[in-house]
Amino acid sequence: MSLERMADRLEMSFSKPSRGGGEVDSVEYDENTGTGQITFLQPEVAESLALRGKYCVDLDSEVNVQVGTIYKYQMCKFQTFTGSPKRTILLDDIEDMEDEEDLQDHLEIHFQKPSNYGGEIECIKYISRGKALQAFFSL
Repeated sequence: MSLERMADRLEMSFSKPSRGGGEVDSVEYDENTGTGQITFLQPEVAESLALRGKYCVDLDSEVNVQVGTIYKYQMCKFQTFTGSPKRTILLDDIEDMEDEEDLQDHLEIHFQKPSNYGGEIECIKYISRGKALQAFFSL
């Protein structure tokens, strides 16, 4: 389906109050990622739909799509620092030979041993290859 037709279908589907939608201000659709961004005139419509998590869109047939909140962040006054770490190290290229929890336990034990010049560990987190964590910061 063409980009314009997809945007029109999304706007028509999301503007139906009977389905929980509302008056649409704008529609952006990215055919490369298959994602769309719908902006409503009333913020409570977007909040309500995001809480539902799914929405039935009328394309050539009815399709359930995932709906979520868009977060936009802007970093201000970001400063980098280069220096020697006082308490934290990063280990890289660890082979995934065991499950995540067991490997994390073995790493913690290894770095606590005085014979390995280790000591008490405040926190350790192992993330296996192909996985990622997200960190959210607030001031």
